[in-house]
Amino acid sequence: MKLWVLLLAFVWQTSDDPSTKVAPQGDHAKVDELNALFKRSVKNDPIQALEYSKEALSLAESINYDKGIAYALNNIGVIQNSIGNLDKALEYFFQSWRIHQAISNPDGLAVTLNNIGTIYSSKRNYNKALDYFLRSHKIVESLQDTSRIIGSLNNIGNIHLARNEDKLAMDYYQESMVLYDRLTDQYQAFDPHTNIGNVYFRNGSYDSAL
Repeated sequence: MKLWVLLLAFVWQTSDDPSTKVAPQGDHAKVDELNALFKRSVKNDPIQALEYSKEALSLAESINYDKGIAYALNNIGVIQNSIGNLDKALEYFFQSWRIHQAISNPDGLAVTLNNIGTIYSSKRNYNKALDYFLRSHKIVESLQDTSRIIGSLNNIGNIHLARNEDKLAMDYYQESMVLYDRLTDQYQAFDPHTNIGNVYFRNGSYDSAL
């Protein structure tokens, strides 16, 4: 069962909070660049990725750049999750979520709600996980972000599968498959084939699982 984790949704715009406008524009761009460097390096060099996030957080806090703070906090949470510090990861994700909520940033809300759901899933608190995944899914649908819709449908399906609700799980996986097959560029999207195969396999449909 594969969970889709949202690392970072990089945005170019700064916060509309007037307090952020006293800083040189170059500082905002530097924070954005550091957060983007996290995304590019997190898989191959998580230690360096963490340093990028810490630097982004420090700079963003010094110039009151709320979006930059929120995304850096999320990224630090991703690292904490990857090394098994689930409670610490949850703290960072909730901090990030509160800021995105305060500045009404739907993109960031989708990111953090999804990642909070991932932590609760890892803790096997499937009711809470499902609640956060559904909230994230509603936002990505409103954003019409097909790649993320595919990912969130798979995460919702995973929760139903963990609760032995195989029919519901398959419904979500198949819905995500329809969207996946329509994509012209599937590189950035989560591939639902593995999860569908898992359902067939655990129900003894071995030929269909292949």
